[in-house]
Amino acid sequence: MDRPKFVYVSYISTTPEKLWNALTDGEFTQQYWGGRRIQSDWQVGSSVRHVRQDGGIDWQGEVLKSERPRLLSYTSCRSAISTAASGRHG
Repeated sequence: MDRPKFVYVSYISTTPEKLWNALTDGEFTQQYWGGRRIQSDWQVGSSVRHVRQDGGIDWQGEVLKSERPRLLSYTSCRSAISTAASGRHG
């Protein structure tokens, strides 16, 4: 597997359980990501989607690593579904 081009590391003062919930629960993400919900079952190999209120998909990816509540890694790629539905390109 190729090394990622970008790696984001954040340090947040909370418990691992609360942080896991904040990152993986669609009800929670909807409050802070402009009405968008994250959707996945968080199993390795499963899809991850960032879904708008109108049902369109902003981006999607794949779960690479998932060890609740301490490790979560997934890819993300802007969705062709999103750009086609919105009429935007690029």
